[in-house]
Amino acid sequence: ASGVELLAVQLPGRGSRSREPFLPSAQAAAKEILPVVTPLLQSGVPYAVLSHSLGVWISFELLRAVRHVGLPLPRAWCLSAMPYPDVPYCRRPWRQQRTLGAADFQEEVRGWGVNDVVFSSDMWPLYEPILRADFTVFDEYELQPDEPYKYDVLADEDVNEPPPMEPFGFPIAAFWGTQDRRIKRELVAPWARYTRGSFQLIEINGNHLWPINHHGAKAMWLSRVVEVLKRAVN
Repeated sequence: ASGVELLAVQLPGRGSRSREPFLPSAQAAAKEILPVVTPLLQSGVPYAVLSHSLGVWISFELLRAVRHVGLPLPRAWCLSAMPYPDVPYCRRPWRQQRTLGAADFQEEVRGWGVNDVVFSSDMWPLYEPILRADFTVFDEYELQPDEPYKYDVLADEDVNEPPPMEPFGFPIAAFWGTQDRRIKRELVAPWARYTRGSFQLIEINGNHLWPINHHGAKAMWLSRVVEVLKRAVN
């Protein structure tokens, strides 16, 4: 659309930055991204954030940092296919990669809907380090509560309790895939606690990687994202 600019994040160790070392955590990624986007946010142009899977926790930490330094926050945040950030380790539906050998790690990765071509003898040596780096980020992630929002670990049923930090004020739309074998609805719904604005929980008929594996699901997802953004702007 006219007047809209799309900006994508390229993390170290991937794509054009493949020679750079991986970042060890979502917080480290947010710390690297913040100075890059600061001039854009200081311009005062309205913006929204769209993030999927691992990018959700990175975006979450970035938005916390944006708020902490007093920069403008987005009009809306569309997140998808990642659990709420204070999800207990015992409820995380994956096996930690550091405990897995090559064969077991491949089995774990397949459970996320990764294309079979990744597991070929030619491609796996290229993808395994990237995937292990991704797993390290969400294996080790731990939400650090804002002061004075100290809290006790929530019971599974306490999804309506206040979050361990001050909620954001902007709307959040949270998407989940009906065919996702890892991230189910009950892991996405508690994101409602993280905003004082409106919250939408939206299902998409696709697996975890619907943005690249399912054309129809991707089209539906993007159409719903556009709806969210139109409401936020108007």
